[in-house]
Amino acid sequence: MLSGYSLGGQTILSLTPLPASHDSRTVKIAASFARAGARSIIFENRRGEDIVTIPGVELRSLPPAGRLVKRKARDFIHTARAPIDTLQQPRRLLKAIRVAFHILRFVVLYLFVKPLVGAFMLRAADIYYVHEYRLFPTALLVRMLRGGLLVYDAHDLYDAVLPDSNWHWLERKLLLPLTKEMHRLAARRADLVVTTSRGMALVLADATEKPIRVVTNAHELRLDDTSFPGVREKLGISQDELVFVVVGHRKVGQVLEPTITALRRLPGTKHLVFVGRGYDVQALEKEESGLRVHCPGALAPSQIVPFIAGADLSLILYVEATQNYRVTLPNGLFQSIAAGVPVIYPNLPELAGVASRVKGCLIDPADPDSIEAAVVHMLADRMAAQLSGDMGGRITYQTISDFTWENEEKNLLDAVSEILKAQKCPPDISSA
Repeated sequence: MLSGYSLGGQTILSLTPLPASHDSRTVKIAASFARAGARSIIFENRRGEDIVTIPGVELRSLPPAGRLVKRKARDFIHTARAPIDTLQQPRRLLKAIRVAFHILRFVVLYLFVKPLVGAFMLRAADIYYVHEYRLFPTALLVRMLRGGLLVYDAHDLYDAVLPDSNWHWLERKLLLPLTKEMHRLAARRADLVVTTSRGMALVLADATEKPIRVVTNAHELRLDDTSFPGVREKLGISQDELVFVVVGHRKVGQVLEPTITALRRLPGTKHLVFVGRGYDVQALEKEESGLRVHCPGALAPSQIVPFIAGADLSLILYVEATQNYRVTLPNGLFQSIAAGVPVIYPNLPELAGVASRVKGCLIDPADPDSIEAAVVHMLADRMAAQLSGDMGGRITYQTISDFTWENEEKNLLDAVSEILKAQKCPPDISSA
């Protein structure tokens, strides 16, 4: 049991819109509840293809969990779907029909079907911990029927992830207002609201008129698969060749070509590795000017840190495409810190605020000259390490004790303890 905390006798249900294998935050939080003595259960909105084993945590699906809810991320809020205005007739008409069907399905599924299924299937719990707005109506109905507390964890500013140009006009008129209201309702009706950064909390506080608890996505090393091969071993890269990694699924707020241009200018053989879904393998996976680009695809959250630990630099390439990027703290940043890989990063307030506390370098991701200068500066340290024989040519700069899940876990459990005490729930909840 986690020292200093006792959630013995409590049941906490975590509801995630994703498969647990794709949602590292849900898994970390559920595992923390289990370590504190609670009965911790994750209900997936959609089944994952990979089997996930989480110590002390039960994993279940909330029907329907098959093809009806299996949608690519771009069909909701994320990643690199093209601007709608680029579509030509008659594709626009077909697109409008598909969008209208999607909106209707969204309404039926998340406002009626899932809540009714949840009312029959979800057991009474002390806390319903909801990750994202889609499953909040389900948790709200179950709470009304069976009691308990509600925690809403907002991972993003959901109505500000994609630019307006990437939404169909029907989505802008119907779906966006609906999801925005669901998000606001979740924050207002929850007993505790949690989010991932201070900037995100400020935006949410203005909308919900209540304090927000910030629990960052610091990486959880205790859940890592340490047997997973590193990037050099898996891709057959020698120790004397440079390896750069970009961690995270493809997003509309990423710019890639300036980085590729900058790295091609560097002498010798270099490897640029994109870790995540959505990258155009045919466009990127090629060799030119000594730059070899690899797109190994998505890895399980437990595999990412062991995989990237042998890289020389991690490149964070977001621009302020929307307000969400201004306040976001991506998983890839914390995974790079945990792996001991130095970062080059953009001047986005939240991201730079954390990255500036580790050894790294600020860049303009849209400017190849800025990227090249930062890489050369960071490689000077690598060359110094090579000359001294330190770490086989790699040098670890981060003081990762400042950015661990253990610290965030205490923050989270403090917040949960407070709402349980305030509601006069079982008295065995305590914190040191």
